[in-house]
Amino acid sequence: MAALARANPGREIRLKGYDERPSLNWYAEQRIERFKGGPGHHLTDKPQKDCITEGRAGRWTLANCR
Repeated sequence: MAALARANPGREIRLKGYDERPSLNWYAEQRIERFKGGPGHHLTDKPQKDCITEGRAGRWTLANCR
């Protein structure tokens, strides 16, 4: 999951379905805050409706949601 975030530096990525994880922030080399609603790039382990999947790592996806 951190690799997905590292592959997209400078993008605002939110973690959907979980609280912020400091260890993920460290491994991703950027802050990934908890998703609070709205469009954008989401890291999630659940399928996302109306989103474009931009990357996968195991059960995790990076989705661009509008």
